Amino acid sequence: MSNCKKSVSVGIKVNLPARLLKVGESFIDALEHIDALYQIQTLGELTLLLEKRVWREMVKELESVSPTLFSKSERDELIHQLKVLSEGIFDLYPVSVGQGGVRRVELIVGKVFSGESAHSSYYSGACGKLNLDYSNTIELYDGYLDRFREALPVSERFKGDPVAGNVPEMRCMDVFSLAGALNAKHKPICIFYSGGSREGLSSLSHLTVFINLYTARFRELTWKIAEGYLLGSEILRGLSDDDVAKILLVWLRGHDVGHFMGVDKLSDGMSEFDRDYMCLHEFKSDLIALNNLKYLPNDVLSEDLIRKVYLVSIAEMFRYIRRGNIYGHPDSASAYLAYLYLQDRGAIGFHSCNGKFEVYFDTLESSVTELTGEVLRVFAQGDVERARGIVNRWGGLNGDGENGLPHNCPDELLCVVMDESIPRYIEYDFELS
Repeated sequence: MSNCKKSVSVGIKVNLPARLLKVGESFIDALEHIDALYQIQTLGELTLLLEKRVWREMVKELESVSPTLFSKSERDELIHQLKVLSEGIFDLYPVSVGQGGVRRVELIVGKVFSGESAHSSYYSGACGKLNLDYSNTIELYDGYLDRFREALPVSERFKGDPVAGNVPEMRCMDVFSLAGALNAKHKPICIFYSGGSREGLSSLSHLTVFINLYTARFRELTWKIAEGYLLGSEILRGLSDDDVAKILLVWLRGHDVGHFMGVDKLSDGMSEFDRDYMCLHEFKSDLIALNNLKYLPNDVLSEDLIRKVYLVSIAEMFRYIRRGNIYGHPDSASAYLAYLYLQDRGAIGFHSCNGKFEVYFDTLESSVTELTGEVLRVFAQGDVERARGIVNRWGGLNGDGENGLPHNCPDELLCVVMDESIPRYIEYDFELS
């Protein structure tokens, strides 16, 4: 079969207060400079002199935003941020403007590491309106982090340090423009950055979720996979955008904090850039995110929504696998491993009569618990041989088969991956008003 490259275009409308509309337009103009830097960079023609000149032009344009739009304190804060920006940055840096003392619109520019090129960072940018509607959901979830840690299915000595207060800050943004590497083929739905501290670069302590794009991606891609291939997916059909956002955030937050849970002695024997190590780290975090669900109280998600999170996570797993070249994308490799392990343990079944998969929820929960414990023990004991055994149980993940998948990829999974009736990528048609 041919490699499907079909994409779907989605209209994204974001409304700003009239007073901040011109600021939003200025931020969009600033991203044109980021796009220019990215294009020149990808051609290998970005000299240091040219880089500094384009960067200065961008900052100069931002400085010209009309001072009448802000109070003196708001203007002073903007000038301070632009001064930091003018001195050069090393990952991503946010420029925020407010209204009545509350930050509302934000421009995030700088460099991100690209999965398409070995550990190289590329110019990127995003601007949007901060969305505070889900702050309570995130805060409630974070309030149970210690409980999640206590419930990890390993002995106390393998659970690691408490994670509450030691994980990235998470907030949401409704994006109205993307640029550079953030606007490449596989558009991300969140970004990490250090917040301006060089000491924080390795931990990247700030996480911004593009919640409007995340929800749109679910509607246009993940839902279509669920509808086509998952029995029981009709329970997802009536979800409101608010419910979808909460489900996605709970899943993403669980995955994010999963990276910080448990003892990691595996890094003593494996480089953090070792593909097997990266895949296993993603696999661990995916499992912890799923394992946490059964301990969530109703004030975070209702019992009805939690079952829907399981279905959404399986559909998202298929969407990640459909990206192809899974060994080049640790999150896709994790999704592939998760399918194989859950299918092997009877948590996911395939019905050849109708070409659909069925999720057996009770078996899924017990399988996730067992797998979570197994992977956590491998990390805590630093067992490199067992780690590689988990990743390569069904053979290497190098993409030597169709669409960059392993040559022994199960036929039923190939059917999902190669389905050309479902879009593989999403394009955004932004409208700011």
